[in-house]
Amino acid sequence: MRLAHLDQFIELERGEAGLLAKALDVLVRDVTHAEQAVPYLEAITLPALATLATKLTRLHQRELAAPLRPGKRPKPRRFRVSYDQLAVLLYYRLSLPHCELSRIEQLQLRVVMGKFHQQSLNLAQFFKFK
Repeated sequence: MRLAHLDQFIELERGEAGLLAKALDVLVRDVTHAEQAVPYLEAITLPALATLATKLTRLHQRELAAPLRPGKRPKPRRFRVSYDQLAVLLYYRLSLPHCELSRIEQLQLRVVMGKFHQQSLNLAQFFKFK
């Protein structure tokens, strides 16, 4: 079911999409190639994780194709995340930093996950202040 009014927009800096896509790819690979039986909850979340990883990979490829303007900071990209992908991402947020990343990438990934967590707690879009 598509519920577009529950989607969130998250501003990602250059390179953050690629970092998160890399971690999600490793997580999906580990879950799909697990030797033990995978719990039902993890099995039904795989399509949402794979879709999110694909979207993030495409965004990262677009970022790499765009040239950097010398002397100017690149503008952050607004990335749309559906409610189910955001829920799955927040469910796996504690296991993502351990997905074959270097120490500095682990720290950067925590910053990116903080942006997703902060946006998920933002309720301003549901209230109209007068």
